[in-house]
Amino acid sequence: MRVGPGLAALFVALAAAAACREPVPPPVAAPPPRLDAGDLAVMKALIDSVRRGATPPENAVPATSGLASEPHVLIVDTTLAVCDRDPRVFGTPPGGCLGPEWVAQVTRVLPPGSARTGTMAFENRNRRRLPIQGSLGAGVTPISATLIDGLAESALLREHPPGSAVVTISVPAYPAPRTAAVAYSARQGEAGAARLEQTADGRWSVVATR
Repeated sequence: MRVGPGLAALFVALAAAAACREPVPPPVAAPPPRLDAGDLAVMKALIDSVRRGATPPENAVPATSGLASEPHVLIVDTTLAVCDRDPRVFGTPPGGCLGPEWVAQVTRVLPPGSARTGTMAFENRNRRRLPIQGSLGAGVTPISATLIDGLAESALLREHPPGSAVVTISVPAYPAPRTAAVAYSARQGEAGAARLEQTADGRWSVVATR
């Protein structure tokens, strides 16, 4: 079959276009989410608040002076995450998870007018557990999530000063400028939530809890 000059020119043009077409680069995988320095600063402020609120029993034997006498915090080395199934039916994963009632506590500490958007932001940031890496201050020791499921809190704290606590904490969410919201548990696993605000000098402080 003979090809006319017009069709031949079309073939040549298509071949030239194909040769000049730039290859499509492979898709770039998004980096996995992780805690940044700002998140760790919020967590440290909350932990400091937990330690300041510790009241040793009246019959406690004083420990030696210095850091050893201050309450210690054993913090689970991964953050809490929103439960992917009903914990009342299927139980909770190692280290616990954020059920609807716990998330509702976070909603109640959010600034006025930010309940819906703030709760959505909190849930989005806590879709998965993240490793807690980096220092959270002196007297704070990371422990495995499976450890708190296998041992009673009293056993974990037996070698630590009075007022010490086991703490689990979520990734902070930021519902407004200079405002953070976190879920946490301390003191026999009691679930709570806190709102923190950042001062002009960059420090965070707890301003509301549930």
